Amino acid sequence: MDASLTWLAMPRRTRSPRRARRALALLVAVAAPLVPAAPAAAATAPADLVVDITFPAEQGGHYRDDYGAARSGGRTHCATDILGVKHSDVYAAVSGTIEYMPTSKPPGGYMISLQGDDGREYSYVHLNDDTPGTNDDAAGPQHAYAPGLAKGSRVVRGELLGYMGDSGNAKGTPHLHFEIHDPAYESAACETGGSSSSSSRINPYRSLRQAEVEGDYGGGASASSPEGEARSTDRACPPGQVPASAFADVGPTHRVGVDCVAWWKVASGTSATTFTPAGTITRAQLATFVANLTAASGSALPTTSTDHFDDDNGSIHEANIDRVAAAGIMGSADRSFAPDLAVTRGSMATVVAKTYKYVAGSLLPVGPDAFGDDDGDRNEGNIDDVAFNGIAVGYADGTYRPQATVTREQMATFFARLLDILVEFGHAAPLAP
Repeated sequence: MDASLTWLAMPRRTRSPRRARRALALLVAVAAPLVPAAPAAAATAPADLVVDITFPAEQGGHYRDDYGAARSGGRTHCATDILGVKHSDVYAAVSGTIEYMPTSKPPGGYMISLQGDDGREYSYVHLNDDTPGTNDDAAGPQHAYAPGLAKGSRVVRGELLGYMGDSGNAKGTPHLHFEIHDPAYESAACETGGSSSSSSRINPYRSLRQAEVEGDYGGGASASSPEGEARSTDRACPPGQVPASAFADVGPTHRVGVDCVAWWKVASGTSATTFTPAGTITRAQLATFVANLTAASGSALPTTSTDHFDDDNGSIHEANIDRVAAAGIMGSADRSFAPDLAVTRGSMATVVAKTYKYVAGSLLPVGPDAFGDDDGDRNEGNIDDVAFNGIAVGYADGTYRPQATVTREQMATFFARLLDILVEFGHAAPLAP
C-alpha cells in the first residue's frame, strides 16, 4: 500500500505530521535516490486516492475538483487548475529531478515536468511569460523559472520551481495547471500536453486538499489548518445585496445567516415578522429545507413515486422526505424515518456533507480531527469536514456537542455557509442583485 494511503488509514488523532517527512527529504536530497520500478499500468485510480505532496502554489489559491471537465476541441481536463496571482511562487510537490523545462516557449506556454523520487511525474503548465507590470507575452524563461534551474536539476520538496502565469491558452486567467502522472494507473483519454503520455494522469484534487489540511506549503511555510474559523457568506449573500428580513426576533449572531437563507428561499419565517430562532428543527422539516436548498442551487432532488417510510404518511413534508431518501441524503435502516425527532448537531453535519456531495458530485474537502467530544460518534468524520470548511464551528470551550439539538437560527447559518462554498466552487450561481 502507498505510504500516504497507509497514513490516511490511521485514526485521525494519530496521524503523524509531515514535517518529519520533509526533514527527511532535505537530508537525503544530496544523494540520488533509487526510483521505484513502475508497475504495469492497468487499474483505474480510485476517486479517493491521495498522494503525499507539498501544495505546489502559494497559500490561498482557489481551485475545485475540475478533473474530467470538458474542454474545447473535445479534450478532457485531467488536472487541477489552481487560480492565483501572476508572478506568485510555484513549488516542488515532491523531491525529484527536472525532466522537461523548455527555454524556448512552446505553444502550451512555459512548463516544467518533475520526475518525482516516488516514481510519479508532476507537471506544471502555464508558467509566466509576461514582463513584470505588463501583459506582453514576451518575457524570457528567467521570468518563468526559478534561478539556477535547468533540465536535469535536482530539487527538494517545497523548493521554488518558478512563477505562476497565463502563458499558452490561459491568457487573462493566471493559474497553475497541475498534473500528477502515476504509472500504476490508467485513465480515460485526456488532453495532450507536457512531455509524457496522458494515459496515466490521476486526479490531484484530494492530494491538494490533504496538503492544505496539514498546512504543507512550499518555501518552508507552514500554516495551521483553518478549523474553527467561520466561513464568510459573502459569495452567496454579498453584503449590501441581501434585503434585510422583517424578522424582529433574530439576534446579531445569526442575523446574516437567517437573511441569507430567506433571500435564497431556503427557509421562511414562522410569521411575517418572526423566525422563532430558538425553535428546534425536526427531521421532517430538515428534509424540506434540504429540498429548498438543492432547488435554489440548481440541483433539485430527484422526483420519486416510492413511499420510503411508514411513519410520515399524511405529513406535509412526506414528498420531500421521500426525495431526500432517494437522493441518499437522509434515511434510516428500516421504514421508520422518525419525522418528529429533533435534529442534532452531529446529524446536521452529516446532512450538510451529504447535501454538498449531492449538489457538487464530490465530497467536501477533508478535514482533520477538530473536536475531542465527538470521538466514536458515527458523524465524526462529517463533523470534522464541515468544521474544516468553516460551515460549523465549535463552542468556546473547544467542544462540538454532537448530541445537542440544532435551532432554527443555527440551521440558517449552516445552510448559508453551505451555499457559500457551493458558490465558491462553481456548483451554484450567485443570485442576481
